[in-house]
Amino acid sequence: MTSVPVAGRAPLSPLGLAFLVVASTGWGLNFPIMKFLLTEWPPLSSRGLCGVVGAAGLALVAVARGQRLCVPDGMWLRLALVSTLSIGGWVASMGLALIWLRASEAAVLGISIPVWVALVAWPVLGERVSLPRALALGVALAGIAVLIGGGGIDASLGKLPGILFALAGALCVGLGTVLT
Repeated sequence: MTSVPVAGRAPLSPLGLAFLVVASTGWGLNFPIMKFLLTEWPPLSSRGLCGVVGAAGLALVAVARGQRLCVPDGMWLRLALVSTLSIGGWVASMGLALIWLRASEAAVLGISIPVWVALVAWPVLGERVSLPRALALGVALAGIAVLIGGGGIDASLGKLPGILFALAGALCVGLGTVLT
């Protein structure tokens, strides 16, 4: 028996699903590993080293594939802004957030990136906010508020810097995504 794909949707790729599993597992393991590394290294050094190693690894893969690593003229400023927000803002903010928060708390707040993308796209890109989208954003923001203050995250003034850093990191990635 053969299955007919739904119109407008491509069939699921096993390779794509494998990549999804690897990315999800890597994302999930990243926070506990970084929390542990913070017991050994200062936050910005530990996160910075990961960034440098990752960038070098990606550069090696690109060079091995024969790809050019040139930035087109006129794109340097935009590249610097977007990468500072998306990578620098995320790495620094989440590294600092892990000082005050458990890895699970930082991960939950960090995964709020789509909310911030939608909120930033409204004024920056002039996207229209429909009633369903506004309701969805309201529910998402209420969920974040419940997580922060309703027992999902043991809210206290001692954790406030971590909460603010985690939300700032997610907001930086959201702004960088919209500007990209």
